Amino acid sequence: MNKKKRANGEGCIYKEKNGTYTVIKTIGYDANGKQLRAKRRGFKKHSEASEFSATWKATPRGTIQDLWETYLITDYLDLSEGKKKHYLTVYERLKPVWHKNIDSLDIKDLQRLIEPYESFYQQKDIKTLMSHLYNIAIAQKMTSVNLTQRMKLVKLEEKQGEPWTVAELQKFWDAYDQGDNFVGYILFMCYTGSQPEEVFGTITRSMIDYDKQVIIGSGVKTEIRRKSPLVLADDIVPVLKDLMKDSVKLWNGSKHQWYDEYRRCIKRCGVRELPPYTCRHTTGTLIANGTPTLIAQKFMRHGSSKTTERYVHPDSETLIKAINSVT
Repeated sequence: MNKKKRANGEGCIYKEKNGTYTVIKTIGYDANGKQLRAKRRGFKKHSEASEFSATWKATPRGTIQDLWETYLITDYLDLSEGKKKHYLTVYERLKPVWHKNIDSLDIKDLQRLIEPYESFYQQKDIKTLMSHLYNIAIAQKMTSVNLTQRMKLVKLEEKQGEPWTVAELQKFWDAYDQGDNFVGYILFMCYTGSQPEEVFGTITRSMIDYDKQVIIGSGVKTEIRRKSPLVLADDIVPVLKDLMKDSVKLWNGSKHQWYDEYRRCIKRCGVRELPPYTCRHTTGTLIANGTPTLIAQKFMRHGSSKTTERYVHPDSETLIKAINSVT
């Protein structure tokens, strides 16, 4: 091959024996200081190779950046739009190792990636994305082991959920009766156990069967919820009809608009400033009082009764009534 010298950063161009030209660039160094190079072959003219070399931003195979680019055209495409945006943010947190070859990383490198973040979920996101990149690297024989299995995350401190009180539920009904239309969404969630994502995202008119009092096909996150219907209490049917009046979707705005309106609504109603999942804890508590566990589990669309138990918060009056029934 005949080597043509070029300016720093532009790489080298070689003429192969078959008359074509090859571009080679040094694009980094591994942990041992060895040059990492990338090649592009098959240019028919030197001018074509030169033009390509001047603008080529090459990424070495096996670096975090290279594996991310592979991820973008494979498993990333199967993610929801929201998850795609989220992983773009998570990828920015990997910046300290973008240029490094994945096989040069050790457990300490991975642990340093998560140390700046105190939240369990932030650390877990980094670990999950790195695990995806490791799996790509293993499949392409760039490394042999997924070291994320050795990463130690901070302990998850789960907040105990709580339901709305009877008095707070009454405030919602009073506000709804006085014309506060948005309260209908809160009441709908409290008496169906629906997820917020279903309310502002998936529920459409075609899913609703008012005669059978069910909504079919709105479930998110788990297979059981996707297959199980939302059951409509008698009092919620007119509320749902009111919310769906002249509309194809249950909510026509964005997710952020829904959350903003939710926060304004609970302030208007004069109740505690609790998150939307409080409604689901309310459902679990309401349905579990005097209802067999299996029925409560089915209504909540849970795969396990242990999950349902986390949503049940009986008050003192209910507990006294229960103990009196067996004495």
